[in-house]
Amino acid sequence: MIGINSGCILSKIPCTKSDWQHYLGERVKELTVLCSVMGETGRIVELIMLFMNQIVGNVLGAYEKMFKYKRISIAAAILVAALITSGCDSDSNGAAVVSETPTDSTADTNADGSAGGEGEATGTTDENSGEDTVDTSDSTDNNGTGNDTNSDTGPVDGSNPDTGLPVVTDDNREFEAMYSARFEASWSAATHPTNFPSDPHFSPLTGAVHNEQVVIWQRGQNATDGIEDMAETGGTGQLLPEIQFAIDQGYALSSIEGGGIPLSPGATSVDFLVNRDYSLVTLVSMLAPSPDWFIGINSLSLFDANGNFVDSLTVELNLYDSGTDGGLRFTSADEDIPRSPIMLVNSFPNDSDFVDGRPSVGSLVFTRIQ
Repeated sequence: MIGINSGCILSKIPCTKSDWQHYLGERVKELTVLCSVMGETGRIVELIMLFMNQIVGNVLGAYEKMFKYKRISIAAAILVAALITSGCDSDSNGAAVVSETPTDSTADTNADGSAGGEGEATGTTDENSGEDTVDTSDSTDNNGTGNDTNSDTGPVDGSNPDTGLPVVTDDNREFEAMYSARFEASWSAATHPTNFPSDPHFSPLTGAVHNEQVVIWQRGQNATDGIEDMAETGGTGQLLPEIQFAIDQGYALSSIEGGGIPLSPGATSVDFLVNRDYSLVTLVSMLAPSPDWFIGINSLSLFDANGNFVDSLTVELNLYDSGTDGGLRFTSADEDIPRSPIMLVNSFPNDSDFVDGRPSVGSLVFTRIQ
């Protein structure tokens, strides 16, 4: 700590007016030096406060001893207080800083009256919480609703209360479309007489709307666990989580979960939404009973050659073997085998009628409904 003059002020020697002036001048110099370093650390602030207490105590002690200099002592205390309040400012953390330049009445200010400056953030403050409130007015759309008009998934105007699917309006018909997929099963004893089963049916029509970054199944590739389960049992308990994973990764827009056909020939339909970012459709259904046979489409685009949504599209359905069961007939016992690539069903003449997946077992008819 800067030392204190131990002259007449701290002794019993009578002080003259010049002694007091000299004493106060020295103290002012010391305070000026201290104020210049007060912002360095909180410890310095504590030392300064201790030093100020000593000054005031010394002044008051001298006042008690030197009553005749009462007015000078009072003036000294006032001078110390004035120096602290006018020569030093306090920053937002409570640490003292030296005012190196006088305040300019023309300085820049924010809209809320707080000081601003070049290169500084100028957010407003919430009077209730004391926290900075970010101004998001620049992100408001042209309608003033605060909605982002650059949404990756495009415009959607509410949902159909009957289906729960979004409603396609005239304003967004160029970006998205609603389709109905109708599965018309023709498989019967008349079309496939060899060993035709007594309870021909198809499992629930299941699939996804997705982009080119995901392949749910494909001829020439091994089946996933979900495709194997669907082809062997008609179940979707493993397939739907695989589709959900693609949705979570941003590769798929939605799953498609339709009904089955309890007795073939028959038909079932399911509606779904596609858009320009997710324009591919994959669907599968097990032909049952069978070892591991299924019908399906893989990554079918619903765009025409001009890049417009098609009004209608029909796909003939041939039969696929998932490559996970070695059975040869509709009602063959389970025969698990190491997985082999998905391929069209080829049977011996005495097992079934299929050669390269034909004759067809039905068709999928896609019709744009919105």
